[in-house]
Amino acid sequence: MRSPPKGTRFFTLLQVGPGPDGTSQQEDLITVLYKARWHLLSSLNSEGETPLHRAARAGHVHAVQRIIAGVTENLEKLAENQLMDIIATRNCAGENALHLAAMHGHAQVVTTLLKDAPDARLSSVLTEANNASALYLAVMSTSVATVKALLAHECNDTSAQGPKGQNALHAAAVLQNRGSFY
Repeated sequence: MRSPPKGTRFFTLLQVGPGPDGTSQQEDLITVLYKARWHLLSSLNSEGETPLHRAARAGHVHAVQRIIAGVTENLEKLAENQLMDIIATRNCAGENALHLAAMHGHAQVVTTLLKDAPDARLSSVLTEANNASALYLAVMSTSVATVKALLAHECNDTSAQGPKGQNALHAAAVLQNRGSFY
C-alpha cells in the first residue's frame, strides 16, 4: 500500500478494516472525526480528492454512507449548495466519486451514491480528462452489476457517453468480442 500524501490522516483511516469485535472501525473513526472536525469532510489531498473520493475508489460502501451522513448532519454549518459541492467535487483528473466507483466496478457504492445523493446529478456528469460518463466507465470495468446499478437509477439522466464519440454500447461490443465481459 502506498503512503498517503502528507496531511491526509483522514484518508488513511478509511483503509482500516474490521475491529476485533467484527464491527467496522472505519465507520466509528469517520463518525468521531467528522463530529469533532466537520471541515475534514471537504478537505482535499494532493490529488484533489475528498474522503468521499477515497472511499468510493476503494469500494468502502459503509464509509461512503458515513461520509454522506456526516455532510448531511452538518448542513447548518455549510453554506447553501455546499452539500452538493462536497458530494460532486471533482479530483485533479476531473472525476467525481461516482466516476471512481464505476471505474473500479463497485456496484454497491454506485447504488449508495445515487440513492443517498440524488440531487448531485452525478450520473449525468462527464469526466474532464476524456469525456467519459460513469456508465461508460462501468462498462470498461466489465462489472455487469455496476452497469445495472447505473441503469436502474430512477432519474433518467444517466449519460452513456465515452471518449472519441463512443458510447457505452461501443465499449461493451468491443469488450464482449474480446471475451472480457462476465
